[in-house]
Amino acid sequence: MVIFKKVKKSQNGFTVPEMLVALAISSLVMIMIITMYQGQTTSSSAQQEVLNMQQNLRLALYMMERDIMMAGYKVPGQDVTVGITGATATSITISYMDPLRLLDDVDNDLDGAVDEMPVPTLGELGEKDGQDNDCDGEVDEINEVVTVTYRLYDSQGDGDLDLGRQEGCGAIQPVLLNVDQLEFFYQPSAASPGSVGISILARSETPAKGYTDQLTYTPLSGTTVWGPYNDHFRRQLATVTVKCRNL
Repeated sequence: MVIFKKVKKSQNGFTVPEMLVALAISSLVMIMIITMYQGQTTSSSAQQEVLNMQQNLRLALYMMERDIMMAGYKVPGQDVTVGITGATATSITISYMDPLRLLDDVDNDLDGAVDEMPVPTLGELGEKDGQDNDCDGEVDEINEVVTVTYRLYDSQGDGDLDLGRQEGCGAIQPVLLNVDQLEFFYQPSAASPGSVGISILARSETPAKGYTDQLTYTPLSGTTVWGPYNDHFRRQLATVTVKCRNL
């Protein structure tokens, strides 16, 4: 005997159309979640890149400010030529005697004694680092000075300019990557500067999606305007004025 049991409608499973609708809704929700995640990730990456650019820019300015403040420093009575020896709108060369550091566990005056007393005489002062800092063919000679140059160059051969620092006869080294503009502004004049204004326009490494740089940037000289570039890179202009206290 076959018994048929009537199943209530409320106990039936999902119909095919209902399952398709549920699947479609689930897919839409997943797409929205993925889109939001990708958007947040992209935004976070862009913000981190801008933050890195700003931090590297501040570090580059600090290095330049430190070197330029030392321009012209020498021990009184020493017959050496120091100061700002090259001054253009896009590059600067400065020279100075490096201060002697006594308690550094180094034989600074090359007399066989380390951190001895009394202090070495003025004629024994100089940069003792095993380098030809003033490009005269001699290493660690008496009254040797440090020469530093800042200028733009392409450090990676990718067509993008970078800020470089060259000390003595050594190879130029990158200080800040992706620099669109660099300006040095000398007051009252390049021939006799009492201060040096530095303007650096840095650029992000990659373009920002949905952003167009329509801004203009004015360096400290006020004689020119950089931009608008009308591309998708973010930029940061940083300026500082350094007083040349040793000139």
